[in-house]
Amino acid sequence: MFFIFFAMSTDFDPIIFRQWTEKLRGQLAVEVYDRFFSGMELLGCDSERLRVAFPADVDLARLERLYGGILEESWREAGGKALRVELVHGDAPAPAAPPPPPASAAAADSIQGISLNPDYTFETFVEGSNTSQAVSAAKAVAANPGDLYNPLLIYGGPGLGKTHLLQAVANEVKRRFPHKTIRYITAEAFRTEYTDAIARTRDNDRSLIREMDEFYRQKVDVLLMDDVQGLANTEGVQNQLFHVFNALYESKRQIVLTSDRPIIEIEKLEARLVTRFNWGLSLDIQPPDVETREAILRDKLRRMHYPDALTDENIRLIATNISSDIRTLEGVLRKLFFVQGVRKQPIDSEMIREALKDFSQGERRRVSAGEIVSAVCAEFSVDEPRMYDRKRGSQEVAYARMVAMYLIREWTKMSLKSIGGVFNGRDHSTVISAVNKIGNAVKNDPQARHVVERIKARLGGSRL
Repeated sequence: MFFIFFAMSTDFDPIIFRQWTEKLRGQLAVEVYDRFFSGMELLGCDSERLRVAFPADVDLARLERLYGGILEESWREAGGKALRVELVHGDAPAPAAPPPPPASAAAADSIQGISLNPDYTFETFVEGSNTSQAVSAAKAVAANPGDLYNPLLIYGGPGLGKTHLLQAVANEVKRRFPHKTIRYITAEAFRTEYTDAIARTRDNDRSLIREMDEFYRQKVDVLLMDDVQGLANTEGVQNQLFHVFNALYESKRQIVLTSDRPIIEIEKLEARLVTRFNWGLSLDIQPPDVETREAILRDKLRRMHYPDALTDENIRLIATNISSDIRTLEGVLRKLFFVQGVRKQPIDSEMIREALKDFSQGERRRVSAGEIVSAVCAEFSVDEPRMYDRKRGSQEVAYARMVAMYLIREWTKMSLKSIGGVFNGRDHSTVISAVNKIGNAVKNDPQARHVVERIKARLGGSRL
């Protein structure tokens, strides 16, 4: 079996199950869906688990290994109820339902229970240059909650490891300080918790709101909130969190947040929350570089029990063609193992190139050196002919030219000599200097990094 961790309601809507299967149908190859998923059936759902049955000839362990991540993600997109998903064969007897707990105990569990993935630890996180600062800060917070970076905010695009780090903090604090009360929750779940308490208020009885206030303000020692961009445009919820934040911060209890963008860029987030979220330390996570992507692939292969399934050359082939996020790397591996199982052939470069076509980056158009130069000129408002002038030009033009050289080197297969030729015959040492200088800036200067990412977004293509 595998587990999905987020907030849940005890009421199950069968529409969500249908949406789930439709999403799977759209995300998987036709032959994959027809072979494995077309015959699955919903057996039942309770407050803890969703039981899904498959025909007796389906290898459930293999199904989990190859498609567990896709099932998790598609379930989240379909409805996002918090439960454990259990894969069983159709003739498997249903487990006996546990006796219902007393009402008071059930209420305590619902508010204090936290769902953590035990595999999300610092030891299992593949650290790279794109995450080193965030990992260091997260470890420091877990070792001394409330003493250092409070709040700690980690932001970046989807699939880059923010949730893994957030839960790693929770798991480490839980190990080091078992007496501390930890609350891991998404912003969406926090909003649901608050609105449910409001909806249940009857005849001016605010006991549920008071219970929520008391729990967060007095009992929680470490608050970890995922995807805080989900707070946008929620006035009452933001007000509730504002008071919770103040209580925790003033009593030196730890707050850790994640977001898909810098806090200042979240629209309709109250200024007072923006200010408080920036009181501590904010760090971003960027897409991993090619070396880190290779390390991630090797780690995934080891965890899938296929450490020697790909040669170093084939790992590099995948890593250089997929740069968006970790989930996409996992998707490529699952695709390869499925094709290998169908064809009964070893994985080779031809099979990899074929598999890459099923992923967005493999389908995107190729970007030329000329397009890169044009995109750089648009970003810096530089006249393109000035980029090719043999004279160095102004400081702005020189910097734009270095950025263009860096991106051409990263996004094409052109040699250093050929890149120099693009810019009116500049020698390879000039290109090397430019590539190294911009590469260091991207690693160490958030502003330079965001500029380069904006240019890449303009291009919207893939590496040659």
